[in-house]
Amino acid sequence: MNDDEPPDSRTNSLERKLTTIIVQKNTEPLLSPKMLKGKYSSIRNPGAFTYKDKIGLLCTVRYSSDNKCRLHLAWSENGKDFSLEENPFIDLDPDAQEGVEDSRVSKIGKEYFITFTAYKGYENKANTTRVGLIKTKNFKSFFERKIILDEHRNNKNSLIFEHEGTPWIIDRKFRGDGNDEFSPGARIARIKNLEKTEIEEFKPFLMPRKEKWDNARTGVNTPPIKMKHKIYGDILFMLYHGASKQGNRYQMGYVILDGKNPNKILERSIEPLLSTELDWEIGRGKYPAEVGNVVFGCGAIPIGKNKIRAYYSGGDRYPGFADLTIKNTKIKEQ
Repeated sequence: MNDDEPPDSRTNSLERKLTTIIVQKNTEPLLSPKMLKGKYSSIRNPGAFTYKDKIGLLCTVRYSSDNKCRLHLAWSENGKDFSLEENPFIDLDPDAQEGVEDSRVSKIGKEYFITFTAYKGYENKANTTRVGLIKTKNFKSFFERKIILDEHRNNKNSLIFEHEGTPWIIDRKFRGDGNDEFSPGARIARIKNLEKTEIEEFKPFLMPRKEKWDNARTGVNTPPIKMKHKIYGDILFMLYHGASKQGNRYQMGYVILDGKNPNKILERSIEPLLSTELDWEIGRGKYPAEVGNVVFGCGAIPIGKNKIRAYYSGGDRYPGFADLTIKNTKIKEQ
């Protein structure tokens, strides 16, 4: 096996746990559709980023009027109290007539690259699901909105990031026949031309594992955070989601990548890091869910020397956060 091949593309599992992570969840959601007088039926799956002195979330917001999702910005100075902008930052367009959702935000140079899922609607009796991309410098306007990876149709859960001068892209097939090497897990490729989003050949990256919590589907959630690990040295830390065949329960775990080669996995969650436990995650009591038993988020930001804040939603309806303290690590300058 060469250095470019991720270990679990062959073994489909990494039975290794050398990293201790302490999880402290915020017990209540940050935002609720009830706050907005019925205009929206759900607010979920926030992409997180820092801009100037504020923390921003780019949330998937479902409108009650037409049942379609747009992407709205929310801002906070302390990372806990957020104000949601009334107008969408990314609205519907001809390539996304049925909705936009699940944004990931990465800073490359002076620009923010935002990938999202674009639903065009039904073509040839199939729902056309593709990856959209915009760029922004100020979160007041954006430019170069386009569909990328169009030759790899019916894909989602995509993010772009740059490491040591090399841009990378990760995504997952939305539908697959279950017989190809990528279905239904995440795949990765180097980007040859960032401006044109020309990529090298995709390679398997993060596959489902039999008899585990992520045995149905897997996909990457958050752009990587650079850290120094006591055992591994330079690493990239990312969160990913896994769905189970039993009850279609969505949970989140972590993956640690080699700091010299993002295609090489060093450690992966044996058990989920974020599970559906609280009422607003399960969809119970005063928190009715859009889809029950789901935790899913698209962003995490550093908030201390070895602590990150993961923003996610529960029940596909309520955004919240959890603070993750990663022992024996130190976050590097991003």
